[in-house]
Amino acid sequence: MSFEATGPTSVERITAPEQPAGVVESRFLGRLEFRGGYPTEATSQELYDRLDFQRGCQAFLRHIMAAAVWGFYRGLTRDLGMAVNELAVLHLDANGLLLTGNSETIYGIAILDTKPGPLVVEVPPRVLGLLNDQWMRPMGDLGIAGPDRGAGGKYLLLPPGYDEEVPDGYVEAIRLRTYRQWLVMRAFMGSGGDAAPGTQALLATRIYPLAQEDDPPASRNADVSGKPFDTIHPTDVRYFEDLAEMVEYEPLEAISLEESAELAQLGIEKGKPFAPDERLRGILDEAAKVGGFMAFSLANAPRVDYLRYPDRQWYGNIAGYPGFVDEQGRPMIDAMVEMAWFATGRAQAMGSERVGVGSAYTWAYRDRNAEWIDPARTYKLRLPGPIPAKDFWSVVVYDLWTRSMLANGQPFPSINSYSHGLEPDDDGGVTVYIGPQPPEGKEGNWIRTLPEVGWFPLIRLYGPLETWIDRSWKPDDIEEV
Repeated sequence: MSFEATGPTSVERITAPEQPAGVVESRFLGRLEFRGGYPTEATSQELYDRLDFQRGCQAFLRHIMAAAVWGFYRGLTRDLGMAVNELAVLHLDANGLLLTGNSETIYGIAILDTKPGPLVVEVPPRVLGLLNDQWMRPMGDLGIAGPDRGAGGKYLLLPPGYDEEVPDGYVEAIRLRTYRQWLVMRAFMGSGGDAAPGTQALLATRIYPLAQEDDPPASRNADVSGKPFDTIHPTDVRYFEDLAEMVEYEPLEAISLEESAELAQLGIEKGKPFAPDERLRGILDEAAKVGGFMAFSLANAPRVDYLRYPDRQWYGNIAGYPGFVDEQGRPMIDAMVEMAWFATGRAQAMGSERVGVGSAYTWAYRDRNAEWIDPARTYKLRLPGPIPAKDFWSVVVYDLWTRSMLANGQPFPSINSYSHGLEPDDDGGVTVYIGPQPPEGKEGNWIRTLPEVGWFPLIRLYGPLETWIDRSWKPDDIEEV
């Protein structure tokens, strides 16, 4: 029987795809094989593996702020023996792995849990504090930059869905989006860098349930200075295990429905166990590692310029901080990652530059020639005088990959207003030397590094002054000695 065509046997394609050839070479997937237009079983599996991998990488980046807060929960409970609603007080040194912490203030850190009910936090006078939820969204500033303006006072924390009458008598009643909250307070050291006044101030903090306000129990606050702990989130499959725990514990409304749907594609879903098979575990393990490398690139080699000065290598203008929402209300995901990879804490006091209030930061990864810092070399960094800090200034050197204080064999990897033996420049500024060996006669101005360990410096100004805010004061670029 012969066939006589009465219709087209081919159609002009403008946007419709062609049937793939038997072998297709992909830049990102390698060799794909098709038979009669259908993918082979091996190619189908490869496509699903890559799909899960891509979803894993994006989930890693999207929830990196939540992972950072969870890292504090893990470090406080696992390494320091602290429970929720207990305040760890510490003068931080290189024993503690904590994203770009400093050694010039005293920290008070706690994970608060309001799932059992509202909490009261009595903040001591003259501290800088912030409250972030499980996804590191800013819930409020406390202390000097908060509504108590440094006088201290009682704050009431109301859990999600709380609909009872709110009592009076508080500096502020804060309605929360998640049950768990990350509380961070910083207190100033005394004369000459004495840690005791700041430590004692923070130990006076009180945390207790609203239900026991008439007869509040004693708060457990502990000085954990010098003890080793690790608050850095993992970059392996444990990242997703932690994320699954967060999603299970918090209300469904803690994140958007779209975010929930994206996590459900990876098996992370409220009300269901997270039980990836061996294939998916391996994929997510690699996705976390690659996601970490992607986050590093976003933070250290950003495609969107956020240099503080057009003629310097110093960063400090991360777009959208601290809200990370653009003018159309969209989340600024890359900017979140740029910040969260190397730093932590979202506070209005850091985002709004007010003379003499809060804290200011700038950091660098490249020298004056725009070359990556080489850990085998020695550099100098000049801070011109007068340095615009009402309270204190510091230069701290951090390990490039832990983003924590560099374990360099010195008590603290920093030079600051409190440093003994520091030799100032004639204009009241300071020249800091950073490298494996100090120049002769400059030991008092030297921060030691290790020739095989990458590092970067960060300048802090507490109580930044007008010349910082108007950008007329600029640190010199790092220059090889």
